[in-house]
Amino acid sequence: MPSLSEKIGLIILAVLFLLTYGCAGWIVLWGVVRRLRRKPRPSRSRVVRVVRAGVLALAVLGVACLAYAWLVEPYWPEITQYHLTTNKLPPGSGPVRIVHISDTHCEGDVEKLEGRLPQIIRDLKPDLIVFTGDAANNFAGVHRFRQLMTDLAQIAPTYGIRGNWDGMAGIFKGTGMVDLDKQTVEIDIKGAKLSLAGGPAEPWAPALAALEHTDPKRFVVLLHHKPDIILQLGDRKPDLLLAGHTHGGQICMPIIGAVVTLQETGKLFEHGLVKYGDTQVHVSRGIGTEGHFAPPLRFLCRPEISIIELRPE
Repeated sequence: MPSLSEKIGLIILAVLFLLTYGCAGWIVLWGVVRRLRRKPRPSRSRVVRVVRAGVLALAVLGVACLAYAWLVEPYWPEITQYHLTTNKLPPGSGPVRIVHISDTHCEGDVEKLEGRLPQIIRDLKPDLIVFTGDAANNFAGVHRFRQLMTDLAQIAPTYGIRGNWDGMAGIFKGTGMVDLDKQTVEIDIKGAKLSLAGGPAEPWAPALAALEHTDPKRFVVLLHHKPDIILQLGDRKPDLLLAGHTHGGQICMPIIGAVVTLQETGKLFEHGLVKYGDTQVHVSRGIGTEGHFAPPLRFLCRPEISIIELRPE
């Protein structure tokens, strides 16, 4: 659920939207009526003319932004890179390259980035690929998602967890991807020893239980769909938490960023890499867009493929 500040922001934006397009619609309608009645243009002060022009310009800009958010940005992926050092990797080991993707929200009738992702990720030369939930928006999209995971699993070892959209058990079955459902996996890559743990988005308990079984001497990575699980952790905390869910806001505004993150923590874990205590938290902006009746828009929040490189101190 949105935080209180996000709810207030949504209300303000809704009011501004209604005022802008209500006024713009009235100006256009009144102009059409005047022309049909062949009435002369009324005399207006300079202030009124400037306000009218400003309202119409804002309305046109809004339509242009909507077209961009619908037709351009959802198909324009961005690669983000992060470098982390840790004393849990022995000298001379690594670097370990982890590709993190999330929130594909595949659709059965529309292909957005699924066909291009395998080659993009292959070019990043990952040692490990992780997916942090929300596979498909409908049953028709599950097939497209499974094909994507099958292709990725041929590039590098691939691990994932289920998000709050992934109610169907066995959604990863037959793809070659390892479902970190309530379990821990220990892997060695280039001399670096990692422990991977994960669990479904809801409830918290399975992921927390899996984390308890990790080896604290190894570099511990927790996969969970919602980043605010970090607030539920006890004494045992991962070195790196990989999450999604927020979509980076999906619709962002200049300066203020995400309008909504769907978390009670608001903008604390909006997107990107954030250090929380001794844990590095990486929140992906995701690949797809929200389903159901939400319009498939992205604005100032491009789909994200992240490469996180681990190196010894």
